[in-house]
Amino acid sequence: MSLLSRLFGRSAGSGEPAATGPASLGEGLWRQAHDRFTRAVDRFYEASLAMHEAQPGTPASELLARQTHRLGALADQVRELCGEAQDRYPSSGPTLSGKAARAIPDVPRLLSRAATQVATAAQAATMARTGREDPLGTARAAVRYVDSAAECLGEADRMLRREGG
Repeated sequence: MSLLSRLFGRSAGSGEPAATGPASLGEGLWRQAHDRFTRAVDRFYEASLAMHEAQPGTPASELLARQTHRLGALADQVRELCGEAQDRYPSSGPTLSGKAARAIPDVPRLLSRAATQVATAAQAATMARTGREDPLGTARAAVRYVDSAAECLGEADRMLRREGG
């Protein structure tokens, strides 16, 4: 169970209980993309919480806290994207089927890049907490990585919608 689910018992921002189990996302590529993104969000939450505990009320701490809300919404978006992709292009393995590879070849790459950007944001949040670098500057870098993840997800969403007609 993800930290997000443990903390809120719900998918962030949706008001709905967090969906679990392989049935809704399959067991292949889309489940892996979702789970990878969720793990990155969990790491960011942990780093943000540690920052808040170490330096409560500081500008860097507050900036990171705001990003946790954004990441909750992005996690919802990833869940929707992966669910829709699984509905249209079912996957039981780590690669796209021929039909999906022709229709949405870049969506898995964009989902992977978004997860990588969030993981990098989590690293920046951890660095902000240590205070070895400028905490606010490092927290701002984390925001840029979250922005980049959001851009990747927006592009993946546009590609998937374009193919959905």
